Formats: sequence, structure tokens, C-alpha cells
Amino acid sequence: MDKLLGKVKEYLVKMGVSEDQIEESKSGVTANFKIQVEGEEEGLAVEIPVSFFELEDWINCFSILLDLSKIPKNVCKEDLFISLLRANMSIPEVNFGILGNYLGVYAWIHSSALTYENFLSEVNGILNGAIVFATKILPGFPELHETLSE
Repeated sequence: MDKLLGKVKEYLVKMGVSEDQIEESKSGVTANFKIQVEGEEEGLAVEIPVSFFELEDWINCFSILLDLSKIPKNVCKEDLFISLLRANMSIPEVNFGILGNYLGVYAWIHSSALTYENFLSEVNGILNGAIVFATKILPGFPELHETLSE
């Protein structure tokens, strides 16, 4: 495992992610976070996978939220993307973006800034972004709920 990804794994364990929730592959490391999402009814516990990839002197952190090819035709993508861009500008550490054909929430960490405190801040931003997507963005697009359950 590359040195930066080794540091990522070390920080994940320090955050309390158990070793069995961390998967290593040739391309990176994926950690499965279990978080509570508060809704209209009881809070829902969901698992959010966050992947970490080393790209030269950078660590890219990305969590997939939605396969764009599965968005129903009756959903206005422009309205969805405007909602996401507004969230990007109004919520600290939340960055929505597209990688390949997937909508996700992401962060970049330069190797020179890879401290535990910075790592924790970026990962919490990704987890918060997933919660914002589920609780603030999705309610405006009920047609997407079926897409997410597939």
C-alpha cells in the first residue's frame, strides 16, 4: 500500500472505523461509515462508503450518492444540479461533484496537509454532504427515491 493510503488507513482506525469496515484494493481504500440520519420519523442508520484514492501528491475522497444514468426522465436535472451547486456554496466542507457517471460528495487533501485534524474535517464534510443530500436535496425530488433503493 502506498504511504499516503497507509496514513489514510491509520487515520480511519483512529476515527474509530473498525478494520473489518476498511477495504483495500489496487486503486485505493474504502471505508464504510455508519451514521444516523434524522427524518420525519425515527432516525435511520445508513452505511456510507467513502473511497480514498492517491493521485500523485493528492488524496481524493469520494462517496457515490447517485448513478446519473438512473435519473428518471421526469426529473429536471437542471433543478437538481442548481440545488447541489447552492449547497456547495452555502455549507462548509460540502462539495458535490460528478465522477464518471456518478454524482457524489468529495474532498481533496494535499499530501503536505494530510494531518489527522484535516483528514477528520474532510471526511466529516463528506458524511455531512451525504446527510444534506438525503435530508435537504432529495425531498425536493421524490422521483429519485426509487432510484436510490435499487
